[in-house]
Amino acid sequence: MGKRIVAVHLTSRDIGLAVAETSLRSLRVAALERNPLGEPEAARIPPELRPDVTIASLPATALLFRILEFPFGDRRRLDQAVGPALEEHLPLALDDCRSAYDLVSEQRPFRVLAGMIPRHELEERCRRLEALGLAPARVVWAPSAALSTYAAALTAQYPDAIVIHCDGDAVVVAAFSDGRLSGLRIHPTCDTERLVRNIAWTIRTFENSAREVFIGGIGAGRLSEALAAAVTEKTIAAAADQPPPLQIPATEDWTAHATSLGLVMAAGGQTDAPALTFPVAPEMEPAAGRWRELRPLAAWGAAAVVFLLLAFVFDTARLSRRAGALEAEADRIVRQVLPAAAGAPGRRLKLELRAAELERRLGAGAAPGGVSALGTLAALSQAVPKQVGVEFDFYLYDPPEVRVRGHGNDFEDVTKLERALEASEAVESVEANNVRAAVSGGGVDFDLTIHLATEEERS
Repeated sequence: MGKRIVAVHLTSRDIGLAVAETSLRSLRVAALERNPLGEPEAARIPPELRPDVTIASLPATALLFRILEFPFGDRRRLDQAVGPALEEHLPLALDDCRSAYDLVSEQRPFRVLAGMIPRHELEERCRRLEALGLAPARVVWAPSAALSTYAAALTAQYPDAIVIHCDGDAVVVAAFSDGRLSGLRIHPTCDTERLVRNIAWTIRTFENSAREVFIGGIGAGRLSEALAAAVTEKTIAAAADQPPPLQIPATEDWTAHATSLGLVMAAGGQTDAPALTFPVAPEMEPAAGRWRELRPLAAWGAAAVVFLLLAFVFDTARLSRRAGALEAEADRIVRQVLPAAAGAPGRRLKLELRAAELERRLGAGAAPGGVSALGTLAALSQAVPKQVGVEFDFYLYDPPEVRVRGHGNDFEDVTKLERALEASEAVESVEANNVRAAVSGGGVDFDLTIHLATEEERS
């Protein structure tokens, strides 16, 4: 099911708003606005939007940042190492701040973009958003959001490039090498001459071989002309001439909404550029982000299913061949042992031999005359009159004898039992081993040995 994302970019002068619809595999921007804060209702989100996810920006100057290098790229280890490393480079205490980071390079040396913001500054920013009727689930540092947009739009064609983004309160200058962020500077807004001088100095300090400098954002045209005269060794180009990274409504300059678009991509999980994100409220993970994370697992799962099916087919074929070989070997052995039966089918012959073996065992376990253990027990039970109150507790069939133990009401019942058994055709004689009063005090216990009659005696 799709979700509606509302991205809010608030500066000291205006507010940018982006509304996007996300589904399992797509992200579409439905509306883009940027209005001065003085306009009525500028910051109000229409109630009919009912966003599922609200995300907002943090000003460029709200936090301090560094690009750090680590000998490892495991996020669990980075979670523990980035904060203390930042504390060594910045005049802030880790206990009083919130920190965030994201990987810039996933190969050695592992580089991360990391930043810290005082807790009270972040709380004040959230209160300001709440005063405008906004309740974002997370906030993202504005420069990292804007650079995500530029990276998605430019680095595929220009992997080595310098990007300048003008965004009201500050100017962001970033260098990309091989499609990865390699340098970053933030310049507060000031008079044009000083700003151009600072940007030119920053460009020359970047260890970057890029020839193209792309500039965009609010007031980028005026700054571009002045910068072209100051940085003659580079080619100054308008980023707005490049196609936008997302499907957006028709607009004259998508770079003016670069931060809002970057927020949308961060909320939709469709950005590979580093973004400094601070969760401020629980939220549901976007469907597009879930799909991006599950897509590699789905591929591995499909491959595993295919391999299991192939293994099943191969194992079945192998076992079938093995069964056939064993069957042929069994037939060969039967023909060698029983030459007279060589012409008979092997399977039928083996079944006949098995049946003969079972019949032999049945005959060996029967009493004289071919009566089985169950048949003998049935014959003894029929020989006992119903009025004789006895119960058998133990029955041992050991032809030509049977031993029984049980319990009777009194000694007379045991005597009647002996006479009844002796009168049976299946019994030759009955021997009382032990007859005594029951330990429980009621009735008697008896132990009898019954000698079975042979077939000649029965006839």
